[in-house]
Amino acid sequence: MNITFLSPPPNLSGGERVIAIYARELAARGHDVSVVCSGFKQFTFSQRVRAFVKERKWLKQPRLGESHYRNYGIKYSVVSHDGPLTDSDLPDADVVIATFWPTAEWTFRLNVNKGRKFYLVQHDEGTIHENAGADLTYDLPLRHVYVSGWIANRIRSRHPYAEGIVVNNAIDVSEFKSHCRCKPKEVQFGMMWAGDDIKGGDIAIKAIQLVRSLGHKVKLVAFGVSEPPREYHKEIDSFFLQPDSETMASIYASCTAWLFTSRFEGFGLPILESMASRTPVIATPTGAAPELIRGGSGILLDSFSVEAVMGALIKFKEMSQQEWQGFSIQAFNTAMRCNWSDSTTALEEYIMDIQ
Repeated sequence: MNITFLSPPPNLSGGERVIAIYARELAARGHDVSVVCSGFKQFTFSQRVRAFVKERKWLKQPRLGESHYRNYGIKYSVVSHDGPLTDSDLPDADVVIATFWPTAEWTFRLNVNKGRKFYLVQHDEGTIHENAGADLTYDLPLRHVYVSGWIANRIRSRHPYAEGIVVNNAIDVSEFKSHCRCKPKEVQFGMMWAGDDIKGGDIAIKAIQLVRSLGHKVKLVAFGVSEPPREYHKEIDSFFLQPDSETMASIYASCTAWLFTSRFEGFGLPILESMASRTPVIATPTGAAPELIRGGSGILLDSFSVEAVMGALIKFKEMSQQEWQGFSIQAFNTAMRCNWSDSTTALEEYIMDIQ
């Protein structure tokens, strides 16, 4: 079967990683898979001049850099414009899959010879980009594949006639798998830093500040694709910029618990990555956290407050060795049940079954 994914410009986001893994897994099953990316939007000369006058900074045009497609060895191409992708940009195929709300609009307009039309819904973008028209894309005649039940429930509550299934994201346990371990002697918590406010990095850091203000000695390690603001540097004991998967695994495995403090999330791959490393998770109630953190694999908070996170941090700091190991084992067992082979099978059967 010929399958085409429509993608934003190549990047290192979690959403692109999901596309790359599905492309890899489907290709390994004998399908001819292509990923076609829109180009980067370029700054006009007047925009660059205005920025220089205002900020004394000459804007550099975006260029291709590191991406999950390159890292995973995926067959991909980048068109010379920033969209929309049209029939002339794409190969004929059996299936075409949108992966981001603008690509859903582009997919809807494609000729039928570009394939049966699907929409990999990785976030409730209708809420985030409501003014831009993202919510309207859920009413297009595209069959949805939601990456979490949380997203599916939100979108179906507003669009009851949307057709689709839930196929949860998963984890390549071999990339993060660690042996059964004890609670670290040095209490260290971890987080992924992202500059977007909805990712809630400020919640995690403020909670750490509160814990330390009460006299608790704890460390904080973080990684991300960009560095946190200068005012947070003193709160982060170690920061890793764009670490490779081996380094990420060692970071997760060094922690007493992992902090997932997003205010609004589509799935939250760090939850599973941490669990695969046998590290329990402290999570706010968004994305896949309500589905994954149960049965003792971590602490699911009932609010987004700094005080709630602080309480969970102190609980893990003071937890006994035996109790912590129970959380660690349950976290790993949860990750083991979420594998890409099963998720790819569910996706494959859905897109092949519909004629």
